[in-house]
Amino acid sequence: LFGAINDTCFTGNLTWIPLSARTYWQIKVDSITMHGRPVACPSGCQAIVDTGTSLLAGPGPGVGNIHDEMGATRARLFPPRQQTVSCGFIHLLPDVVFVIGGTRFPLPPQAYVRKQEDGSCASGFEAYALQTAAGELWILGDIFLRR
Repeated sequence: LFGAINDTCFTGNLTWIPLSARTYWQIKVDSITMHGRPVACPSGCQAIVDTGTSLLAGPGPGVGNIHDEMGATRARLFPPRQQTVSCGFIHLLPDVVFVIGGTRFPLPPQAYVRKQEDGSCASGFEAYALQTAAGELWILGDIFLRR
């Protein structure tokens, strides 16, 4: 349906978030937390909600903090920026919680860790360098939207 909600296509509740800019589906994020404490975007940041992006992308320092909390390590092979985690420990990883408009949107590790064709497990977070006038900018792709 275009412009309407089809209740047969999802379960749960919809949360309406106001746009902070009309150039993209851009919103304000309050913080990104793990273990109940901020790991990225501690003073708020901007994010683009993007169905054309598979991963979760953000500034290097914040993504680095998330990878540190996950115990992720740099992939040995291509792609060089990819981080891997032990597949046997996915169930022990914490949720990554995006706080948006005061509402918590938790992502469990089963959502943000991807099983690769070679059997390894890769982080769904990717660091990139893009600075905006508004400060940090994150891209919340399909990994976020599926939840």
